[in-house]
Amino acid sequence: MFCHLQVDVALRQLVHARGADEDVAAFSQWAKNSKELSERAVEEHAAENPVFQKALSWSRAVNRAIGTLTDEEKVAFKGVREVLSAAHAHFDIAVVSSANYAAVEGEWRRSGLLAHVDVLTTQQDGSKAHCISALLKKGYEPKCAVMCGDAPGDMKAAETSGVIFYPILVKNEEASWAQLPAFLELVERGAAAGEEALLKTAFLHNLGG
Repeated sequence: MFCHLQVDVALRQLVHARGADEDVAAFSQWAKNSKELSERAVEEHAAENPVFQKALSWSRAVNRAIGTLTDEEKVAFKGVREVLSAAHAHFDIAVVSSANYAAVEGEWRRSGLLAHVDVLTTQQDGSKAHCISALLKKGYEPKCAVMCGDAPGDMKAAETSGVIFYPILVKNEEASWAQLPAFLELVERGAAAGEEALLKTAFLHNLGG
């Protein structure tokens, strides 16, 4: 898995903690603008800057760690399948992930969720904002599109693309998924703005700021 926002933050924290003289600006700029956030894309710059090589090593380490997880450990939260099934009757559903395709496809298939997915986009397709933008070009209205996510990068991608953001609260995931159908009803009525603002505030508070 290569999550550019998380690696960027990790690199900055490491440099600060060690008082190191490594320059992560090039990686940060690349992460913001690259159309493809994959190991392959990082490899192209690894020879230019040691920070890219470090990011590549971390990404590969994460992939190895994910590979050691058992199928029992890689399961969907309770109720997600039912929520997606119901939502699919009214909405097209796309997965927008920064993980690699094999990991995402395998986990969603094992969890029985792919039957409720119309499009699967992952790191080789570009940043989350880029993928959302590409989907909107298919004819979807931003005011009728909802990005569900559990990280600040997900909210930023939604805001950048002008779509609605629905947060999944860390350590409260099941409750968040259970409340999604009611939120989608607001979206269908064009009345989600107020609730979205409240949810964003709760989301940031849940993350500690």
